[in-house]
Amino acid sequence: MHQVARTANFFLYIWLTIKVGEYALVAGINPGIIFGCFSSAIIFNSIFAYFLYGEKATVKQCLGMAIVIGGMLWISIAKNHTVEIEDKLTQ
Repeated sequence: MHQVARTANFFLYIWLTIKVGEYALVAGINPGIIFGCFSSAIIFNSIFAYFLYGEKATVKQCLGMAIVIGGMLWISIAKNHTVEIEDKLTQ
C-alpha cells in the first residue's frame, strides 16, 4: 500500500509541475523562477530539520543547496537583464 501511495504522489507532483509550468508561460513568467521555488523547498526542509531535529547537513548537501541558490539568482538576474534589453530595443 505504501508503494502505491508513493507512486501516486510522484505522478501527482509531476502533473502539478507541468501545470505550473503551463500557467507560468500563460502569465508571462519565466518558468525557471517557478521551478526554482520548488527547488528551494530542499533548502527550507534542511533548515527546519537542523533546528527541529538537530540533523546536520553534509558537505555534499550544502554544495547542492548552494547550486540551487546560485541557479535561482542566475535565472532572476538573466530575466532582469533581458527585460532591460527589450526596453532599450523598444525605445
